Amino acid sequence: MPVRKVDGGWKWGDHGHVYPTRAGAEKQAAAAHANGFHGDDTESRRVEDINGWFEVQGNPLSKVGVFQYSGKFISQDLPPDELFWVYRPAESLSDPETIESFKLVPWTNDHPKRLLGDPDAGGIAPEEKGIEGVVGEQVYFDPADGMLKGNIKVFSRAHADRIASGKEELSVGYRSKYEYSPGVYQGQSYQYIQKEIRGNHLASVDHGRMGPDVAVLDGFTFTIDHKEIFPMRKTNKLRVAMGKVIALADQDPEMKKLVTQLAPGLNKLASMQAVMDAEELKEEEKKDDEDDDLTKAAKDAEEEEKRKKEAEDKAAKDAEEEEKRKKEEKKGEGMDSKEVQRIVADAVAKALAQAPHGMDAKEMLVQVGQRDKLAEQLSHFIGTFDASEMTHTEVAEYGVKKLGIAAPKGAELAVLTGYLHGRKAPKPVTTMDASESPNFLKTYLAPAAQ
Repeated sequence: MPVRKVDGGWKWGDHGHVYPTRAGAEKQAAAAHANGFHGDDTESRRVEDINGWFEVQGNPLSKVGVFQYSGKFISQDLPPDELFWVYRPAESLSDPETIESFKLVPWTNDHPKRLLGDPDAGGIAPEEKGIEGVVGEQVYFDPADGMLKGNIKVFSRAHADRIASGKEELSVGYRSKYEYSPGVYQGQSYQYIQKEIRGNHLASVDHGRMGPDVAVLDGFTFTIDHKEIFPMRKTNKLRVAMGKVIALADQDPEMKKLVTQLAPGLNKLASMQAVMDAEELKEEEKKDDEDDDLTKAAKDAEEEEKRKKEAEDKAAKDAEEEEKRKKEEKKGEGMDSKEVQRIVADAVAKALAQAPHGMDAKEMLVQVGQRDKLAEQLSHFIGTFDASEMTHTEVAEYGVKKLGIAAPKGAELAVLTGYLHGRKAPKPVTTMDASESPNFLKTYLAPAAQ
């Protein structure tokens, strides 16, 4: 498959990426041949099923190596725009949990702004981003070339057209952890190691991090370009300084040689520092636990104070209502029939003035009668009370409250009616004095309230 001149630059074969220089296209061709491309044989890797969806077997997803990342992607304590070298070891890619995590992840057009997942947990819903295909279940680590590979399948016709038009680079999105552990891999020094890689999605991108110098199958290249990290809780300033020295050494061959020689000593120093950091972290966690205990004690005391105040307020309100009831009873003593008629007439007039639109005097009198009947029934259980300025519903609300009956808001009348139905009022017991009678009432009603 030759390298040829096309609009906008140079291209390898029918599916290769368009590069501004011939050297870029030739580099892609060399990478393809180095990873098993044999002329038109690669085309056979793309297999269409009965639905017209094509699948590519053994397509690279990630690889072992040392790659550059900005500090903002590694730790919140690092300079955000400074570049650091990160080593992705075979142990991380061959981890069974890593391999399992990439099975059946969705394939998208470009990366989502955040990882795909439950929106309530901060992710982006897959249906919101749009799913173009999927990574299959044949995911494995190939130790021969240090690559994580898998079968990929396109569902979307539009996405297949994008790929055919040159959008061929792939990039996986994943979660990972970064551990500070300077070293050297194949002559390239690094400051951090990438661990616990967990797949989230595969994305087609225009330009990936590693470009065309990666494996190519059927015109596809891949790269690692999108990730979510768990920032280190604390980064020692000494470690940051060491990282800067190693980064600068990459620009100076003599310094790089010196740093390579010092790498074992630097690693030992980093380990010693890690022990010190761990001890310091233990002290911080111990202090945090103590602070949490103090906070909990203060919160418990605040809750107890709140409960006491609510109990006092309730007792005061009940006493006020009882006093009001006694005054009303006393006020009613000695009334003649004319006074009673006047009070009733005033109550009816007031009720009519507050009645819903369209309710006439007859309907109001019916409601007044129902209210008075309910109040009379209740008085046998809770004592006499003034219901003259209450509605039928308000009497019911007052009744369930005094009887201690649980009733949903708006259903008090129905609950109280059911409670009173067929229930006989307690008979007076002459052997108990007034101070004991409330306790008798509770004893009598308890079985029915359960």
